[in-house]
Amino acid sequence: MIPIIPNHKCTNNIAINGHQIPKNTLTQPFFLGPNMDEKYFKGLLVFNPNRFHANEGKFNFDHEHISSGKGKRICAGKSLADAELFLFFIDLLQRYKFTHPNGPVDLSCNLPSLLLPKLYICKTKRR
Repeated sequence: MIPIIPNHKCTNNIAINGHQIPKNTLTQPFFLGPNMDEKYFKGLLVFNPNRFHANEGKFNFDHEHISSGKGKRICAGKSLADAELFLFFIDLLQRYKFTHPNGPVDLSCNLPSLLLPKLYICKTKRR
């Protein structure tokens, strides 16, 4: 995942957190910062899907994940992609048990601007 989206241009003079941004300035939104904030995502470098699980089989999102954009410029395929990924991974988890043959997996990233985990071997066993 690349945590940036296409450039935007300010249509008016604006101040954000005390910084003046003149009209017609090109900006480069970078979503890694809000999505990697320990204030909202405790232990963010630890793989923990339970952080989004609440009681009674419902999901808990204390902080909005904004990698797909926000408002009227949100990715048009986000809801379809979310549903398909959910169904795909549920199907895999129901059919297979996933383990790592050499112990815990190193989830650190190779590049700071690209969320690409290091390669690792995954052992699957049909349930």
